[in-house]
Amino acid sequence: MTYYSDREFGERQGTNEEIGKSIWEGLWALISIRVDNGSFGVDYPDSCLDGRGPFGTDRHTFEVVMRAEIPSLPENPFSYGLDVLAETAEILDVLEFCWRHVGEPVKRSYHDYFQHFHLDFDRDSGQHKYSEEVNRIFSRDGLAYTLTDEGIIERLSPPVLSELLASAEFATGDSELDHILESARRKYASPREEIRREALLELWDAWERLNPNPPKR
Repeated sequence: MTYYSDREFGERQGTNEEIGKSIWEGLWALISIRVDNGSFGVDYPDSCLDGRGPFGTDRHTFEVVMRAEIPSLPENPFSYGLDVLAETAEILDVLEFCWRHVGEPVKRSYHDYFQHFHLDFDRDSGQHKYSEEVNRIFSRDGLAYTLTDEGIIERLSPPVLSELLASAEFATGDSELDHILESARRKYASPREEIRREALLELWDAWERLNPNPPKR
């Protein structure tokens, strides 16, 4: 789905690397909707007391595991409001975590006594829809990120550079040099600045391997 302004003027260039409050509010809404409709019940199920299967998301377990994997998050992150995740890196970690554990809920039988539906899940469909919505927000707000089909957030490079990096094949005849160059290419796409710095250091290592007596760093 595109918007009029995209069709008329072209999509915004992905150059912004900081996720501000209004963007986080939109991303938070996407996650909260899926918590409420049971989408994360595929891995963190809230199960029917009659043993008929999951009917929603176990919010507590979902939050506890998220905090264990992203230690910088506050306690009960979904209970404090929208100002708790100020760091872009934290937000991107949360988005990747959610991709790994989301599924499209499919209603089965209705339980009259507890007044809920029992659910099955389509993980592939849920991940695809989640990625589409996250990437739409990234694109509309000019963010330099994309959520890949593998659930990994990558930093967008300028179009010309992206094409060159995507098409480059390293076959120098030196397997170690090829490995260094390939590692640098992967790290350059990271949303984390410290990882991108590692890419530059690896490029310097590659230069040193090609030039035994380069200038000092």
